[in-house]
Amino acid sequence: EVNEIEALARPWLPPLPESVYLQDLHAIQFKEAWTKEKKPLKATVGLLDQPELQSQTPLTLDISKDGHVAVFSSPGYGKSTFLQSVIMDVARQHSPEHLHVYLLDFGTNGL
Repeated sequence: EVNEIEALARPWLPPLPESVYLQDLHAIQFKEAWTKEKKPLKATVGLLDQPELQSQTPLTLDISKDGHVAVFSSPGYGKSTFLQSVIMDVARQHSPEHLHVYLLDFGTNGL
């Protein structure tokens, strides 16, 4: 805004942050959420960057609607981090009375 000239709109959004915290994307007070009726299983797992739509929005899996989710890759590419994110987000939304999680690790004991 030098010389009172308005800045032009940028053709792209700012870069994604280095770190994304689940609480920032999907703020939930678990004590409040646990007292509500049973809800669908939805997990916010990251930040979706869609430059062609000029959009950066939370990426949410609707497990109740979409069903099973398969996660696979080579070691060291974030499978455990992804699963931890899914479990933590779902656990913040559902009380232990309504949600039971079982993890089976048949690989490198990374979970």
